[in-house]
Amino acid sequence: MGSETVIERLRLSDPMAIDLFDLIIRSTGRFYRDFYVVGDIHGEIEGLRTILRRAKLIDASDRWIGGQAQVVQCGDAVDRGPHSEACLNLLMQLRREAHRAAGGVDILVGNHELALVQGEYGYSNVENPRQLAERLKREILSGRLVAARAYRHYLMTHAGICPELMQELVEVVGAKTDWRVTVAGIARHLNILLKQAVRSGDFSHSIFRVGWFRGGTHPYGGIFWADFRSDHTRHSTWPNIWQVFGHTPPFGDDPAFRISTDEKRINIDVGICGLYGGRLAYVKLETDRVVGFLNGETGFQEQTLCTIPPTEQAVLSYSS
Repeated sequence: MGSETVIERLRLSDPMAIDLFDLIIRSTGRFYRDFYVVGDIHGEIEGLRTILRRAKLIDASDRWIGGQAQVVQCGDAVDRGPHSEACLNLLMQLRREAHRAAGGVDILVGNHELALVQGEYGYSNVENPRQLAERLKREILSGRLVAARAYRHYLMTHAGICPELMQELVEVVGAKTDWRVTVAGIARHLNILLKQAVRSGDFSHSIFRVGWFRGGTHPYGGIFWADFRSDHTRHSTWPNIWQVFGHTPPFGDDPAFRISTDEKRINIDVGICGLYGGRLAYVKLETDRVVGFLNGETGFQEQTLCTIPPTEQAVLSYSS
């Protein structure tokens, strides 16, 4: 029986059971054969195709062949490059096809999608930004575009979560769940906050803050605008959470993949768009390590980006 069929039956029989079952799926990934994450795409459709074919997720006709695999695209699918809407269309198509195969494609909202939704069109190079903005709003409200995704001990957002914001989120989620705070619960809360903001037009919540490095007023910024350069030396507040995100491309002699000093935050924006070097990469999330695949002169090379000790692989609740 497929996971969606089980979920439908649980929804009809017991409204509380759906949350538990979703937590099992989202926290353990038990229905996913492999789990991949792709960073910022920025309208580079050929780069996106190359990555997905290398990971054996699509065929030469752009059809899903990943079976029960899961892929998360970390936002900023649009702008800068020449094919923003083609990238979004392909991801949405693959989302439908993967769903039918018991796999999954999740598309996160990045700061470029967020700016369009907020009516700020100066960042965009699409022909009709207002039309794209309306589409993005519909996709967010329908749940096809989300703010965050959880998988086992991994949490994916566009730009990452600084320690202060993580503490704030844990306290809010904890107060609602008798301090049974899970990675999946944090992701769910972020997705609710995004939907509420799009419905109301009120983007004053701290997750939408813009950090100093990006011209804002906050030292670090929220999940759409934090800059890895401002935060990579600080240690994570909470154990058992590994963050994977994009947003900040390499500058100067920076390595393609960048990892915080506590090895719990992994920046996978390698600069796919030509402005930042045109590199191609993706990562695979395994129980005990994060594996990066970076395209070079001899093709994609595999490297272990960080390892997760066995004692920290469990999805734990955090108590006050």
